[in-house]
Amino acid sequence: MGFVKLEKDKAIAQLEQDLIDGVATIQVDGTWGSFGALLATWLTARLDRPILYLRPHLDDAHKLADDITTFGLKHHDLLPAWEGDEDLADATDEIRAERLRLALRWSQLAPQALLAAGIQALVQPVPKPETLTEGCLGLQLNQD
Repeated sequence: MGFVKLEKDKAIAQLEQDLIDGVATIQVDGTWGSFGALLATWLTARLDRPILYLRPHLDDAHKLADDITTFGLKHHDLLPAWEGDEDLADATDEIRAERLRLALRWSQLAPQALLAAGIQALVQPVPKPETLTEGCLGLQLNQD
């Protein structure tokens, strides 16, 4: 990726080091525009580990996902949320299907991947990884 030398900034270098040292959560304040998305994209590529980027609202998470696409990160997802009553969902519910797909994918902790989510999406339930794995049906070509 052709980024400016973000690691030369002392505050950014400290954020990166904190994540390398195992700090699980960082908060970046005082940025504007798309800088947060740029920084998250850069950190994801540098650290070679998955990152969850939490935004206050669903609209913010959608904007973040758009920015990350613009910055060229190949592996990123947007965790969707139900905006109505989740209990009314049915088997054709696209949001439910996407959340299940992402839960299975993210249970495997793909490196260099970023998951954008609004708080509403994060607090809605998903099955445990082992439940997903046990409930999957493997299909192969030319097999019974």
